[in-house]
Amino acid sequence: MPNSKSRTIEIIDPNHVASTLRALMDSICDITVKFDDTPVHYPVSLTSIDRDKHFLMLDVANLSDVMERLTANASFTLHAKEASGTLSFDMLAAKEVERRGESIEFRCCMPTRLVVTRKRGVFRAQLTESMCTSTRLSLFVVDNAAPVKGKLKNLSLGGCLVEVSKQDAGTLHIGQNIRRVQALFPNGDNFHEAGKISHMHDAEQGETALIGIKFVPASKEFERKLWYFVREIEREAARQNAESATLLWPSKLFDYDGEYVFS
Repeated sequence: MPNSKSRTIEIIDPNHVASTLRALMDSICDITVKFDDTPVHYPVSLTSIDRDKHFLMLDVANLSDVMERLTANASFTLHAKEASGTLSFDMLAAKEVERRGESIEFRCCMPTRLVVTRKRGVFRAQLTESMCTSTRLSLFVVDNAAPVKGKLKNLSLGGCLVEVSKQDAGTLHIGQNIRRVQALFPNGDNFHEAGKISHMHDAEQGETALIGIKFVPASKEFERKLWYFVREIEREAARQNAESATLLWPSKLFDYDGEYVFS
């Protein structure tokens, strides 16, 4: 049961579930399987994903109890533990099982449901400078008034941090309601939601200001959409920071095709 410092959401979009699994292959985290009849978590490796045929290939240590459960089609949950929380893909069963020396390779259908449990304090994705520059951010404060333009600096399920000019910051204040916070990513994906300014302070260089905004309200449906953006931002940041960018596939979120319209 998640505690008060955790946030849990359910993802059922097949593309988001598949993208998350693909991202796990590029990340360093603990992946385990847990069978329904035991509390034990068995470490596994996610070796391949076939999105067209909708299946996964997994590898686990060659243990007799694991082999027995897999060949008996026992249902299991796939877990991935990260520093910021856990991901759980449930209701799976092995379709093909084969011993390969000291390990067991098995195949299962692509999961259709993902439960994300994140610690509130660390569920915040930081955008790199290139991501900030290419993502368009507008604050619509008052009806029939020009929006405040800025940069999206980070994003979480509960809110975001934006950077605006000091001149624009002078027209804002803590506790002020924002009619619509709108962000448009390079590929045309976007989000928009009402918000409220929770904090403000000058940026380090002193020429701009940083505005913390809490989304009001943050519905479950909106959180599911935000979670996808947060996950893609995290993965793209990891790709850009990797010693070799070719190790990770680029996020489609930051793939500009020149066709989107921002209003």
